Amino acid sequence: MKDRALLIVVFIIFFGNVLVLGSPEASAMSIRGNITCISNSRDVEPGGTADFLLNVSVNTSGLGENYQGVQVTLFVDDGSLDSNLSVDVVNFNTGGGMRMVFLNLSVPRNARHGQVRVVVTGQARPLIGPVTGIRSFDLEPVECFVNVTRTRGVALYRKLLNLDLYREGEGTMNVTIENLGNSWENVHLEVLFMDGLLGIDAHLSENTLNLSPFQKVQVALIVSAGLDASFREHNMIIAANIDNDPEGDYDREIAVKVMVMIKPELAGKPFEAEGDPIELERSTRDIDVLIRYTSITLGNDRMSIKVSGRATGPSLARVKLYMVFRNDISPSKEWQWEPIGITKNTPQWNKWESDLEMMDTESYLPGYLRNMTTSDNVYFVAIGLDPEYSYNYDIVAKNKGEMGSLDYLEVPIEAEDEVFTIFSMDPGMLILVGGIVVTFCLLLLILVVRTRS
Repeated sequence: MKDRALLIVVFIIFFGNVLVLGSPEASAMSIRGNITCISNSRDVEPGGTADFLLNVSVNTSGLGENYQGVQVTLFVDDGSLDSNLSVDVVNFNTGGGMRMVFLNLSVPRNARHGQVRVVVTGQARPLIGPVTGIRSFDLEPVECFVNVTRTRGVALYRKLLNLDLYREGEGTMNVTIENLGNSWENVHLEVLFMDGLLGIDAHLSENTLNLSPFQKVQVALIVSAGLDASFREHNMIIAANIDNDPEGDYDREIAVKVMVMIKPELAGKPFEAEGDPIELERSTRDIDVLIRYTSITLGNDRMSIKVSGRATGPSLARVKLYMVFRNDISPSKEWQWEPIGITKNTPQWNKWESDLEMMDTESYLPGYLRNMTTSDNVYFVAIGLDPEYSYNYDIVAKNKGEMGSLDYLEVPIEAEDEVFTIFSMDPGMLILVGGIVVTFCLLLLILVVRTRS
């Protein structure tokens, strides 16, 4: 049944098309029409919508009794917009006529200012029974226009509020300018000094920008402090305005604070691992190092050390860790500085830790600590260094009472050499067992003989 129905449909299509192409009616047939757009222009804000009323008209001639009507298919070229037709296929009787169709257009929020041309076209085909004919006729197209309204605005951003400088120093702050509008804008930038800024010079890397719609551009605010700059906070403003804005509706400003500080002097010479740890003098202030956890545990022939900490600073190059104690080894040195290896650290040394176990055979430190008195201290000293060995540090003291105890290390005892035989027994034991077996067999044999007699 399905095959028969398919053959019938093919038959209708084939002979219907032959009729359209070869019959006198087909040669004389004509379909004309047009599409008109009522009020074909709309002003729409970004993110808005516009509705247009379309009239689709069709006039026919030469359609005989073999035709059941005309079918028109509509197409929309909507440019960068989103379009939707109330219907996109419109049916007419053989005499033609007019139908109304609604066209809805959506404007994206990021649509640029300007006119968008929307073209609606149509293609008409005669209806032959349940199918359309092969011949087609184009309707006269229509244009609708969407005028995307102009939006304007500018924004200023900066990550930092404060810029710290020393006298005879220079600093840079990045400022981002964004065109919030949907058309090109010329943006003018200016640095305004709020309080004269004696001894302060500030300028932008660019003062005029031509920004496309929604574009972001970054410029640099470059500030320098002279020898006569006051040691205090200085205030300035970065202002932005755009062309053709006489009322200043789109002017924007952001504040920047410049702090002129006294440059720290070096407190001492570069770091050397020697001397009293309590009397260390910092030689840099832009490094911060902190010991967060310390632990020492002692065993009968070994010790365990665990230390962890943090470090920060723009010039930080590495961290070193030492255990420092009074020197009983070399009379020429009052203090002994023993380096303790750092076993794990992040690439920038923001986190670091030492987790070590030392045997008496590897170091004298376990024995030294076991022999300490309760009044003696050892010190963990963490040193944060820059490339020139200027440093800052943190120090933690540990006394004997704060040290834990390790369990005794169990050493395997060597087993004595064993004498192996074919029965895993020594010869004496083997003779004794053999004698017992032979005696038992003789007694059993005597019992059997007496029983039979």
